[in-house]
Amino acid sequence: MSRIARTLVSLALFASLLLVAGCGKGKKVTAPPAGPGTIEDFQALLKTSYVPGMLVPSTVDGTADLLATMNVGGVRGAVALFQSAGVFLDAGVVTVHGQRIAAWTHADTLVQQSVPVNNVPFYVYSTIPSLPAMPNLPFTGTNPHTFHVGGSSSVPAFDDSILSVAMPAVATPAADASVPRADSLVVTWVDPGSDTTVFVLCGLRSLVDSTESIVAAVARDAAGRAVFPAARLGLMPVGSARLSVARYRVVHHVAGTRSVDLVCEAADVRTVTLADATTASRASRAASRAQPFRRPVR
Repeated sequence: MSRIARTLVSLALFASLLLVAGCGKGKKVTAPPAGPGTIEDFQALLKTSYVPGMLVPSTVDGTADLLATMNVGGVRGAVALFQSAGVFLDAGVVTVHGQRIAAWTHADTLVQQSVPVNNVPFYVYSTIPSLPAMPNLPFTGTNPHTFHVGGSSSVPAFDDSILSVAMPAVATPAADASVPRADSLVVTWVDPGSDTTVFVLCGLRSLVDSTESIVAAVARDAAGRAVFPAARLGLMPVGSARLSVARYRVVHHVAGTRSVDLVCEAADVRTVTLADATTASRASRAASRAQPFRRPVR
């Protein structure tokens, strides 16, 4: 697996993402190459191109083109990468829309950015530089997200689309819940679907030590639950952690001469507290005491 492919997969472990400022919506902006640059420079740029908290499923190839839409805790975005022989290419103007018709006049343009790697410009497309403006992408589970790639001398023009997914309605754990590290953590959602192409991936990232993170086994959306085993949860540090529950679908297409991975993801993001058993027990008793007294019904 290439170093960039490993970078894409590593984003599944909640890479700390920063937001880029100063680029307007609908503009194509390319940073002029300055000096030879390194692969680490491009990895840093990639990390600014995803909504913080997005999980990249392991089924993403890492060597194919990538067209992805995301809704992470209500922050919507889109990203696109085009590659050949380990070089990330200029593909012209790239737009995305969420209508059921080819309404390109209402599409959002992804911002093109570039850094040099060994004197060769590497490109990435993202809507993140346009924040707080967000693309008009409904995540309903019934509408498609359609990309239009304008094309260049390196990448031919093409259109492709993926059916969206809806935000999961997470039931447990509750936001700000105290989670004992000695027990398995069961994550449940109350709106499981029957689509066998939709899955749920859950991840925990410590807010005490950002280098510590774990993911639960991938579950089918229809299962309605995913589990973090106690053996792995116990390795996480005590304290606040960010839980992402990401419903997603991945499709693999061939568009002309291009191999393309399309990803659509909607993730509920909440904070929980990882606690030792005694701490969790005290928190549970405190919550019980806070409940209003109710006289038993006779």
